[in-house]
Amino acid sequence: AMASVILLEPYVFRVKDTGRASEYMPQEFVFLTDRRDITVVVARSLFGPLPERKVVLLVDTSGSMVSYLTDVKAALNLALLQQFHGSERMFTIMGYSGHQHAFSPGLVDCTTQNVEDAMRFCELMEAGGASKILDGIRQAFKIKGIEALYVITDGKCDVGEEFLAQVRALYFRHPARPRIHTVGINCVPHRLTYKGLQALASMTQGSFRPVCLQQEVPDPVAEVLGARGGGLGAGLQRGMAATTTSSPSETAPLPCLPHW
Repeated sequence: AMASVILLEPYVFRVKDTGRASEYMPQEFVFLTDRRDITVVVARSLFGPLPERKVVLLVDTSGSMVSYLTDVKAALNLALLQQFHGSERMFTIMGYSGHQHAFSPGLVDCTTQNVEDAMRFCELMEAGGASKILDGIRQAFKIKGIEALYVITDGKCDVGEEFLAQVRALYFRHPARPRIHTVGINCVPHRLTYKGLQALASMTQGSFRPVCLQQEVPDPVAEVLGARGGGLGAGLQRGMAATTTSSPSETAPLPCLPHW
């Protein structure tokens, strides 16, 4: 975006919430500057538009994801509401760590009840255990009718050559050849994890989406009070309220961001 700049005048840079799937998170920056040219780094949304009709969302719920899981749940809720609810698509959600747990054994329609149940399933996800990404992909490939698999992970797992060779064998044995799209959270650009997730997506004609999320510090007191305080937000309206937006203080370190 281009704008005229008057020196030392307060400016607001805003990415608005459009109510639809967007490339970037809604966010706002307020700043003063003494420069005529500035660069604003904006946070990318966890999911962009999901084009496929029959989709499996595979979430890394291993211990290393504890800092990101709240944002991942919010992004899943938003995707369910904006891109699935009331559509003719089919979906399911799976979590993987030491073992796999699925919202449903197969793909389901996007009815209001199914979307609410899926949001409830996401809310109950907890981080813990090892990250066995290969087992998660293997289990997801058993679901009938799958066209695409979206893997959300921080990459704290083995994505080396042996892993890629095993996924390649799974992919070419599958009659539908589903694409694997990878979402890499806070992966350092061009290091082993970044390259591994990128190679996994490229190998299956999918896309690699590097994103940055601020790490949350768990608050044990708040968790105890929350556990005592009551109910799970089950309705679609409460699910929408649970989604988050970024603020200037929530931007990630500069080297991790893919867009300038």
